[in-house]
Amino acid sequence: MRDVLREEKKFLLNQAEALKLRNYLSNVVHTDSHNGPNGYPVRSLYFDSLSNRDFQEKEDGLELRRKFRLRVYSPDADFALFEMKQKQGPYQRKRSLRLSRREAQALI
Repeated sequence: MRDVLREEKKFLLNQAEALKLRNYLSNVVHTDSHNGPNGYPVRSLYFDSLSNRDFQEKEDGLELRRKFRLRVYSPDADFALFEMKQKQGPYQRKRSLRLSRREAQALI
């Protein structure tokens, strides 16, 4: 199982600022290997409780919350990642478990 703790920051940019930042970053950041000529093929399926607890906690703005998802990086992949993301104050923890295609289909 892979366990990652990160801090995510979001900024609102106008179109001119976004273009300037994109040009700057293109000189210092490598392109994502998952991105192809037809876009980014990542697909995610989110899970919740029968009472939609995870969604409700997000709507209520709870500081400590979680969500579960199944993610594939290519439609042809022979595996998927089952992930649990937890919000912990300013940090996000993501735990990933690799599943075979058959296991992922059984989960769905």
